[in-house]
Amino acid sequence: MVTSNDIGVRWAGLASAGEAERGQQMRAILDEVLALDEGARVEVVRRMVEAEYALTDEQLRPFTVSRLRSWLAIADSDLASAQAIARGYDAAFEQMPGAAAMRRSTTVQTVARTTLSAAEIQGLFALIPSIVQQIPRAVPSAHTQRKEDAPEAKKPFWKFW
Repeated sequence: MVTSNDIGVRWAGLASAGEAERGQQMRAILDEVLALDEGARVEVVRRMVEAEYALTDEQLRPFTVSRLRSWLAIADSDLASAQAIARGYDAAFEQMPGAAAMRRSTTVQTVARTTLSAAEIQGLFALIPSIVQQIPRAVPSAHTQRKEDAPEAKKPFWKFW
């Protein structure tokens, strides 16, 4: 059973696990957290956040991918529960320094842009809209040319104005 005393150590310890194992263990811990009453859940999630964001950047990126995918897996079967966990993260970050909140936003946006699929990003809009709102919901087509990338049309030689 999850307690606020050991949760930080257990949660951060998942950073050294392989991707598949980390995802399975995260899901198991998150299911335990969801079984707690609201008051206990708030404290446990706060400790999880503190432990998670004490990780190095190299550890935090894959950890974040696994955490977001775990949230999405929970949302597939119970959106309200996944939203409760996401709200718990939001509440924990309200108590943390601004640098930690900025690190969270940067990390989530980076892994979403570089690692997650368009479908996964779409799912995150229901869970953490304030963080993923800067991420496009659809990847622009490779055949679409931006105006600034288009070759300049040559003016006729006689049009000098």
